Amino acid sequence: MKSACQTNEPFVLRVIGDSMLPDFEDGSIVVIDPGQTATNGDYIVALVANQHQLGKLSISDDVWQIATTSEESRNSLVINRSNVIGRVIKCTDPKRKHQKDFG
Repeated sequence: MKSACQTNEPFVLRVIGDSMLPDFEDGSIVVIDPGQTATNGDYIVALVANQHQLGKLSISDDVWQIATTSEESRNSLVINRSNVIGRVIKCTDPKRKHQKDFG
């Protein structure tokens, strides 16, 4: 059951750590749109072990995986489609000087 706070409205999260370098720096702000359909290669946020996990989505033979992008901490997890919270549509760097659109 969804609570009153869970809607299809975009929301923001702060990136913690360096597992998504070079695409997302520690402290970056990402905008997630739960109303957009995630497709292969998109950056997404998924609920994994009761934590929000940012990663790059890979879909192959109907198997969904979310992966970190850092060379030093490359990791991937198999997820269910239902774990996907939303797709990343924007990102700003930690100093808020640069913005990327993933629209």
